[in-house]
Amino acid sequence: MKIIKWSELKEKTTEAPFYCVMKDNPAGFADGRAFGCSTLAFLKLSLLLRKRFKIEDGKTAYDLAKSIISSVPENDNKMSFKAAMDFIDRTPLFNSCRMLLLNPNGMNPEVFLRIAMERLLKGEVVLAMLEVPDNPGAEAKNELNHFSVFHGEKGDVYMDGLKLDLDTFINICHYSKLNTLTFFQLNVEEEQ
Repeated sequence: MKIIKWSELKEKTTEAPFYCVMKDNPAGFADGRAFGCSTLAFLKLSLLLRKRFKIEDGKTAYDLAKSIISSVPENDNKMSFKAAMDFIDRTPLFNSCRMLLLNPNGMNPEVFLRIAMERLLKGEVVLAMLEVPDNPGAEAKNELNHFSVFHGEKGDVYMDGLKLDLDTFINICHYSKLNTLTFFQLNVEEEQ
């Protein structure tokens, strides 16, 4: 798990995934994070897709973060589903991908796992809009409150840079009826 500071995003070597971006001087703030989970998820998604597309335009993670922050409204470090979809629609990097939206809760867990693993192992990156419980064991309220990024490496699944076992992956995705996964795949022309 990698936690970095806001100023570290200016370094050309900063790559996703990382778990959190903290303010350079968090003292005196109730929340030491530089921004909320939705901005962080779009930043990680952008960095992972840029790496897969082999985009090298000199932009740092800091440049991307500033662009996302200025384009996407967050209230109390949260973003609405509609705002997220609007941002995806307006962003050329995301529009250059083929996308598949899945609601895992409406699927048989084995079928969901087969589809998700096949796509993750092919190198697809996933934006997950989720409900995370307030407390362990709490019942779902069916309110989206968290954005994460899933990706696969060497047969393993990672959520925001943290390695998950398959049971945890299924439980996270099936926790709430509203949980939605958007798989981003390179277009055929770009894969060749």
